[in-house]
Amino acid sequence: MPDNRGTTPTKPKVVLIVDKDKARIAELSAALERAGLTVLVALDPQEALQLVGTNSVGLAVLCHDGAYDASLALATTLFSRHRIHSVFLSAHESGPTAEDLAEAGAIGYLPRSVGSEDFVRAVHAMISRAEELAQLRINEERMRAALLAERDINTAIGIIMERLQLSREAAFNHLRSYARSHRMRIVDVSRALFGTTAENARIAAELMNTPVRTKTELDES
Repeated sequence: MPDNRGTTPTKPKVVLIVDKDKARIAELSAALERAGLTVLVALDPQEALQLVGTNSVGLAVLCHDGAYDASLALATTLFSRHRIHSVFLSAHESGPTAEDLAEAGAIGYLPRSVGSEDFVRAVHAMISRAEELAQLRINEERMRAALLAERDINTAIGIIMERLQLSREAAFNHLRSYARSHRMRIVDVSRALFGTTAENARIAAELMNTPVRTKTELDES
């Protein structure tokens, strides 16, 4: 079996089309479905938000003929709440600014005059781009979590060094020993030292009153 650890599951190729023009929705849906994509349709932002609440959507296509304010607001909501990227399809010759697109989590603009084949190709490319961005976010979140864990462990080591008058290595070994014996993660034990719950207080008291084991003893355990 392939090893998928460290990667985000690929979302189903589901496209949400939001447009008040039913004829245009039918045309766009038919083109995408011929290309093997699953299509959801909504006539207004409220219906769109209801659909994404119960479906896994890979990309939203926002169609409109008026000002961009409403579409930008919907794109922003889709991204902030559901991490769904959008593409604008508009009759206007120029689309929103790059800054507006970025703030709304949108990754593209297409003129309404685009042909069916080019439209489908662009949607496929934007779905792939959305998946790449999702993976980047996961990697960034994991790196941020790792940095926070390292910071908290180092803080706990400093506390143990000061209170028990240990070297840095001995303080870490003491922390690791407690975590192993209680089947806990080192970072969770570390955070208990500066937590405020009763459980945190219990762990901290036990940790500070547990006899310090030597490195040899730890290696033999």
